[in-house]
This record gives sequence, C-alpha cells and structure tokens, in this order.
Amino acid sequence: LRLTERRLDLLTISSPRNLALDAERASASSDAPGSLSSRRVPVVFVTARVHPGETPSSFLMHGLLSFLLSDDPQAVALRDRALIKLVPMLNPDGVFLGNYRCSSLGVDLNRHWQNSSPWVSPTILAVRTLMGAYANDPRWVPAICVDMHAHSTALNGFLFCNSHDDPDAFEREAAFPRALSAAARDLPFSGAKFC
Repeated sequence: LRLTERRLDLLTISSPRNLALDAERASASSDAPGSLSSRRVPVVFVTARVHPGETPSSFLMHGLLSFLLSDDPQAVALRDRALIKLVPMLNPDGVFLGNYRCSSLGVDLNRHWQNSSPWVSPTILAVRTLMGAYANDPRWVPAICVDMHAHSTALNGFLFCNSHDDPDAFEREAAFPRALSAAARDLPFSGAKFC
C-alpha cells in the first residue's frame, strides 16, 4: 500500500464474540450478511501520526492501547460492546523519512480524505475503504472516528468535530467531546471546535 513498502498496521481490539463476527465479515463476500449475530456492533476507528512530526499522538495511542488491553472494568466493557480498529501510524513513509507534515511524495495526507488515491495517498485510501466496508455492512454501526494529532503551540487538548445543521445530529456529534471533557480536565468541551 505504501510507496516505500513500509507496513500500515491495523490493530483490532474487542471481545472474542465481536472478533468472530469481524472474522466472518472479512471472509464473507460483501453482499452476504453474516449469521453469527443479529445485533449491530458499534465500530470505533482511531488513527494517529498522519502528520509524522506530531509525535505526541504516538504517546496517546500507546496510552489508549495500554488501557484497551487492560483488565480495567471499563476497558472490558468497551471491548464487549464495540469493535475497535486502531491505525497507530497513518503515514509510515513520512515518519521514516523524518518529515514533519508530509508523506514521501511531499503531500499532506490529512488533506486527502475526500479524494484519496492509490498513488498519492494509499494509506488514507485503505483506511477509507475499510471504514466504508463497515458502514455498508448491516452488522456494524460506525460509532466514531478519532484521528489523533498534536499541536506545536496549543495548550491542553482539543477536538475538531463535524458540524451539523440538524440539532439531533449535532447532539450526537457533541456527545463524545462532552463525555471526554467530563473524564479529562485537559480536554475541556469549550475547546472543541465544530466545523
């Protein structure tokens, strides 16, 4: 998938039941719904290091992995309720080359989510394709996608979120920043930007 043949890692964390359903999805044809479960399982995508120089996102990803793999009751409950897909490094070529924001072709991959291509932004295309497969499969519910970044001058943490004209859609979008703000004082809801 990458121009320099560096691996794009995808980690899947969940309960054995959800992992079995995911294995069935991966091995079945795209038009054959699964038989293991009639319930719809939420899918969470978390990515990091689309900008190679934003190394704090690797620390965030490491902390998230440590929590998700722990015996903490909240981690166990999350694994039971959702399928979590993690891409620790979206731009492995740029990281290897020591770039700050760009890929091996000199492009900012974060600007290629809407029109990714196999040549210019193969890692973005791969993640978008996988997200689309889950979004179009009735066994799964796309719950949230978190793309971890870092900022050179901003203090604390902040979230950029999608903005919706529909009040119900906006409230669904704002639920995660509100919950995160309640759990982590360094991520205040007032710092969330809806655009």
